[in-house]
Amino acid sequence: MFCCLVSKSRISSLRQCLGDQITIARVKYIDFTKDLIPELNDENQSLFLLHTFKRSSFAHEREVRAMFVSMKHLAKTETIEYGMRLKKLGELKPVDLNQLIDTVYVAPDSPSWYLDLLQKIARRYGLTKEVRRSSLLEDPVY
Repeated sequence: MFCCLVSKSRISSLRQCLGDQITIARVKYIDFTKDLIPELNDENQSLFLLHTFKRSSFAHEREVRAMFVSMKHLAKTETIEYGMRLKKLGELKPVDLNQLIDTVYVAPDSPSWYLDLLQKIARRYGLTKEVRRSSLLEDPVY
C-alpha cells in the first residue's frame, strides 16, 4: 500500500506565483542507455537544463521544473559540479497555494484515513481546493 499524493497545477499559475525571474521548462524524458543529453552551449541555461532530463519511464508525469538562479549565490562557490547539493544555495519563496494548486489527488488504493487526513490538513492550512481520490483504478466507461 502506498500513501501518495499529487497536486495538479498549470504553468500559468506557477508563473504567476513565482514571477518572471523563474525559468520554467518541461521535463524531457529520455532513455539514458540510448539517448544523449544535447550539448549545452549557453552557460546560464546549462545549470538549469541539466536538471530537466528524466527517465522515459516517468513520461506519464508530464512534469515541469522551475528554477531561479541567483548570481549572488553562485558567486559564493568556486565551481559548480553536477550533483552538488543546490539546496544550500537556495532560498524559500512563499506562494499562495490556492493560486498554485488546482486539485490534490491521493493514490486510488490509499486508505480512507489518509484521504481524510489530507483533507483536514488542507483545511487547517487554508487550502480551499479539492482533495480527492484518484479515479485511475476505476473501470473505464465505454
